[in-house]
Amino acid sequence: MTDTALALRDVVVEFSTPRGPLRAVDGISFELERGKALGIVGESGSGKSVLSRSVMNILAGNGTRPADLEKIDNHDWLTSCSRGYAVMKHCYPGVILGGFSAGALVALVKSVSLHCDGVFAINPALVIKGWETTIAPAVAGWNHLLEALSLKKGKVEWVEHHPENLDTNYHQVYLGGVLALRDLVEHCRNQLSQIEAPLLIVQGTEDPVTDTKGGREIIEKVASRQKELKELPFDRHIIINGDRSQEVFEEVARFIDALARH
Repeated sequence: MTDTALALRDVVVEFSTPRGPLRAVDGISFELERGKALGIVGESGSGKSVLSRSVMNILAGNGTRPADLEKIDNHDWLTSCSRGYAVMKHCYPGVILGGFSAGALVALVKSVSLHCDGVFAINPALVIKGWETTIAPAVAGWNHLLEALSLKKGKVEWVEHHPENLDTNYHQVYLGGVLALRDLVEHCRNQLSQIEAPLLIVQGTEDPVTDTKGGREIIEKVASRQKELKELPFDRHIIINGDRSQEVFEEVARFIDALARH
């Protein structure tokens, strides 16, 4: 009986591009025995590095298989955060949780169960302006009806999306991902009164995706004694890169420095 250290089955990795999905790895499978070495050979651009980085879970933000969002669950995001926290806590005595958009909600939720020195949330997606989250339950109900009738034609699994950032966002929004986000929103809202860690919220005042009401609701409902809502004049959602993003990082750095002094 072999001692398998690594086993891959039909690995697929796609990158989102303005022209549509680009498949960089297409159905790779292999097994590696413990103590053995495996060489992956190919010409430049054949996908060697992408495959290696996907195995180590360090791909760039848009390196993924978008269709995976069809089966995503908000607990998958929360579990991923817990794993990252465990690694950081093993290396450092103090950990500060933080996130952007949906990731901000994950950080807020996990701050209740994980011991952290503070938490910051950038454009938290508690109140979303887009139509996708409101129409998704109705579409899901329609799909379930078709499945009950054993009908495949007419199902809506994804909708076209025109992302603000072409390098990191998907061009297709899967229904499963939207429903998972809706569940995460409700889970976060139910946890707000239990959040006690020092909190900073950075919110763009003209964010076209998340409503500023969400940041204000969080500040009002959390139990944190040290809490601050910093509203900055941005008219885009992704404020962690691009023009004036340094202003966001300066606010986060100021928050962290204040925690360190205490």
